[in-house]
Amino acid sequence: MELAPGDRIELPLAEPGRVGLYAVTPAGEPVPLPAPVAGESTVTASWRLEARTVAGEWIELDARSDEVFEVAAQTRPFLTTAGRDAAITAVRFCAVSALRLAQLEVFAPPR
Repeated sequence: MELAPGDRIELPLAEPGRVGLYAVTPAGEPVPLPAPVAGESTVTASWRLEARTVAGEWIELDARSDEVFEVAAQTRPFLTTAGRDAAITAVRFCAVSALRLAQLEVFAPPR
């Protein structure tokens, strides 16, 4: 999915829960090993991850600036930096820079 700066993707959760970790995968062709020369196929992206609480408020869970993915289609996990105790009903991925997004996954914090 092509995202321009300011584009958002909202994903409802099946039931209210908490988010402590999420993973982002940019779109692109996987690169065979051995990995290419540094910088040849890197993807750099900036975004915010927001959540809608059970009360209907949107809160920021995390924000990233100029995150580097060494190769396209690389999945990278990120810890949320805020809102871990909030019960949420949806997450919203907000592109700050252009990004071809292949996958977004959210996970509950460890117990």
